[in-house]
Amino acid sequence: MDFHPIAEIFPMMPEADLNALAADIAGHGLQEPIVTYEGKILDGRNRYVACFMQDIEPEYTEYGGDDPLGYVISLNLHRRHLTSSQRAAIAIEAGELVGRLEEEAKERQGTRTDLDLFQRFEKGEPRHTAKTVAGLFDTNIQYYQDAKRIKQEAPELLEQVRTGEMNIPQARREIVRREREALPEPPPLPQGKYRCIVIDPPWPMKRIEREVRPNQPQELDYPVMTLAEIEALPIASLADESGCHVYLWTTHKYLPAALGLFESWGVKYQCLMTWVKPTGMTPYSWMYNTEHVLFGRIGSLRLDRLGLKLAFSAPAVRHSQKPDVFYELAAEASPEPRLELFARREREGFTVWGNEVS
Repeated sequence: MDFHPIAEIFPMMPEADLNALAADIAGHGLQEPIVTYEGKILDGRNRYVACFMQDIEPEYTEYGGDDPLGYVISLNLHRRHLTSSQRAAIAIEAGELVGRLEEEAKERQGTRTDLDLFQRFEKGEPRHTAKTVAGLFDTNIQYYQDAKRIKQEAPELLEQVRTGEMNIPQARREIVRREREALPEPPPLPQGKYRCIVIDPPWPMKRIEREVRPNQPQELDYPVMTLAEIEALPIASLADESGCHVYLWTTHKYLPAALGLFESWGVKYQCLMTWVKPTGMTPYSWMYNTEHVLFGRIGSLRLDRLGLKLAFSAPAVRHSQKPDVFYELAAEASPEPRLELFARREREGFTVWGNEVS
């Protein structure tokens, strides 16, 4: 007998568990009949296989309710030892099944009562959908959102999550590893010595997940580096021996690490510049509407212009792009030649280096 598509949103038992079930049925008989629906097995696939492993004829009963999807979800979530990662992957599979069933219903110009469970939240506000589905399958919203992205980027990994071969964090790390392997080799660092170096490193951070923006990807739109990789940048060898100004962009979280980088690179910290934005995120209690730049020196190069303000205001543009006003200040304060590492675009008065510039 074939398995019903609704039953197949849940994985089969691992082989060892299936063998144990078969041995139990051989010793004690089939305790629960196989449940069928529309001529296919709706619940009891493992019992069905175990019976035939022991050459035992299964007993059957027909499902008589009007919500087979809800029935299968309720049974399996409560009697199987599924991880939160598995539940998130199963939720994705269930959502896709609902879509297929809806298409079938449209083709037949009919209706299906087994869609009621999903219709309860699919018709709600979009920002509440992920939270509701995650709650329905007893998983967390972060795992559910990650599972959606894994399905889009590497569906074979989501299947491994569903069967318990790996978990959500392991699948995400595997995707990042593949993406890194596919990246072209970084361009060679420029030759020469510089009297001004601006560094906007790709800190190893993730976007802050917020319920009001549930579809925002957790990974950033550029490859990040580890702190060790950032520390390995040859800043001292790029600096002019007669003196060099160093500007290092940092977030609030990585401010202590940024100070440590200055020490590793031989940069003497002097002051902190602050970019004030009109608005910002409020992940905890403070509104994070500032970003910062550590200013320091290698050697004793004086400023070209004294009295420039450390704080500057400008609206935010695309993610991670820094405002023009900062570069105007740096050009006024620091002499050429100037170098910008991890630049997002060409800039007059600066040699630029990074994946996004030629």
